Amino acid sequence: MEKSAKILTIVLPTTAVTILCAGVANYRAVETELKAETEGHQSEMCELSAKEISASLKSIRDELTWVARHLDVQSMNWDSMSGYLSEVAGSAAERLTNLIVIEPNGDYYFAGRGKVENRNLSDRKYFRDIMEDGSRFSMTSPDYSRLTNQKKYTLAVPIHAEGESAKGCLASNISLDILSGMVSEGNKGNDRLLWVVDERTYVIGCADKEMLLEYRLSDAAKDCEGMDALSEGIKRRERTSGYVTMEDGRRYFATCQPIGGTPGWALVSAVAESNMTRLTTSLIIRTLIALAVAMTVIAVTVWRVMKRG
Repeated sequence: MEKSAKILTIVLPTTAVTILCAGVANYRAVETELKAETEGHQSEMCELSAKEISASLKSIRDELTWVARHLDVQSMNWDSMSGYLSEVAGSAAERLTNLIVIEPNGDYYFAGRGKVENRNLSDRKYFRDIMEDGSRFSMTSPDYSRLTNQKKYTLAVPIHAEGESAKGCLASNISLDILSGMVSEGNKGNDRLLWVVDERTYVIGCADKEMLLEYRLSDAAKDCEGMDALSEGIKRRERTSGYVTMEDGRRYFATCQPIGGTPGWALVSAVAESNMTRLTTSLIIRTLIALAVAMTVIAVTVWRVMKRG
């Protein structure tokens, strides 16, 4: 019996240590696998969200194109089109603001107001894109409206009949509030952030509207570890993922995904690292409980054997 007790006092602790080591190794492997899967899932979700935003932006573009194809607009006669454009400006004011018809020489008309005297838009890039380069549409980098100080971007499409070259240009300001509305539901406090960012890395769509055209990722990079790589990915129009530490010390797994049909805009999706590790934390707790139970059983067994011996 004494010999058996000695064997047990050696075998059982060895077994316990083996179980402990195996449990720790298994946890490490599962933690790495779960983390990789979570990162991949977040990147895929960002890609899907970027496609949804691209489709929403296209619907606005299609609406403006549909207006430009109206026969009264195609006539390029202001008396003929002014009534129709006034109706559109009223019914679609939340999406299309400041509807503008631009003539080939750059003179222009505001829907509901008429011709603007002593001003010309021939130097605008969106006008040149349409009239000189034959683009199907043009989108500007967001800025402030000179008339209303509204944060907006300008969308322009050609006015022409099927198969003809552009007779003029139809443009509209699009409020950045629309972009913000596309991502506001995806923001979950500090656990998840969704931003639309332009090619200059300015935030142009966000639940916190105070950040619009004020927060720039490339400027924040000096205080945020990992933000520089994200900014470079946006500028290169590539999907980029990595961990970013924000100014407040919170650490996020962030992905930038290019948004199709834009001048280089991207969707930035960031998930708090603490939120990603909740599953592995739960796994740790369950593993520790299981190991504690196993060690207790082994200890009790050894104690009983030794007592009998």
